[in-house]
Amino acid sequence: MDGGYAKILSGVVALGYMDCSMIDHARAIKTCIETEQRKFNPDNALIATLCNAARCGWELIEKIKVEDSL
Repeated sequence: MDGGYAKILSGVVALGYMDCSMIDHARAIKTCIETEQRKFNPDNALIATLCNAARCGWELIEKIKVEDSL
């Protein structure tokens, strides 16, 4: 991972992303977006990609809630 995100995320989520919870996933994405936005010259493509990842995660969480309520 480049851009210093490994260090940034070390306190947010274990870096084994395949085994983190959806809440940890969302928290990590939020941290990355906030960090990128604070940069002098933020990478807007990265921010857009992270926003899409966050949206997919939240849609999955909502889908699971609906399925669990049936």
